[in-house]
Amino acid sequence: AVVERVGDGDFATAMMACLAGTVGADMCSAFSVAGGEATVLIAESTSAERSAFARIASLRYARRYWNRDVQTLSNLGRAHRNVQIARRPETSIRDLEYRLECYGEGAVGERVSICRTGTSGLILNAYRLQETGPFEPAALERMEPLAPVLVAALARQDHLVGLCSHLRELPRRQDGVIGHRL
Repeated sequence: AVVERVGDGDFATAMMACLAGTVGADMCSAFSVAGGEATVLIAESTSAERSAFARIASLRYARRYWNRDVQTLSNLGRAHRNVQIARRPETSIRDLEYRLECYGEGAVGERVSICRTGTSGLILNAYRLQETGPFEPAALERMEPLAPVLVAALARQDHLVGLCSHLRELPRRQDGVIGHRL
């Protein structure tokens, strides 16, 4: 379902549904990292109330904390042409400001990250809430074979979104046609 939604407005919803069904994730986020900056690609939750927190926390992470997330930076460094999967409980985050703003306010208990490098680094995160408890080992085993496919779909989605944004920047004629005819 995620691959079928690449390029349309339901991609983030499909990714959230996949991660919820596969590993029992309560929220998800994804980032593209290039040129010293992180860009939020998706931020969703299984509930509408928590989706607002997912988006706010993801923006905070991209603006202030991604370059302070030592574990993710390390995983990106090791993910040369491979996909790295890493599990991180909220209690292991030593940066108190980051932990409070990106985990504490939303009662997030654990994160599993899928990282891949390439033209830009990609990070796909699945989160479990404190009330839900940690990811089960069997769920993580189910994620391993899916991780390359999910990251490839995310990379394609990021590429297509980038193409669309470039098209909007092309000059328009008075009649609204993009670019110029030969």
